[in-house]
Amino acid sequence: MKRGAILVNTARGECVDAAALLADTALSGIGLDVFAHEPFVDAGPLLAKGNVLLAPHSAGWHKDLGRALNDEVATQVNAWLKGLPLDGEV
Repeated sequence: MKRGAILVNTARGECVDAAALLADTALSGIGLDVFAHEPFVDAGPLLAKGNVLLAPHSAGWHKDLGRALNDEVATQVNAWLKGLPLDGEV
C-alpha cells in the first residue's frame, strides 16, 4: 500500500499479517474488527502505535437482528427437513 494509506479489515483476520502491521511505519491508520486468532488478547503492542482502532466484529448488528436470525434458522431447518436445497449451501 502507498505511504499514508489507511488499512481497514472487516473481512477475515487472516487477510492481514498482524506482525507486519507492528513493523509498518507507512500506514497513517489501521482499523480492524476481525483477527486471525480470536479472542484477540494481545492488543497492547498494536494499540501502542497510536494510529490503530480495534473493534468487535459487529458491523452487521441491528435492533431486529435476533428475530431475523431466528427466522432464517427456522427457514433453513424447515427446508432441510423437507429435503429442499439450503440457501448459501457450500
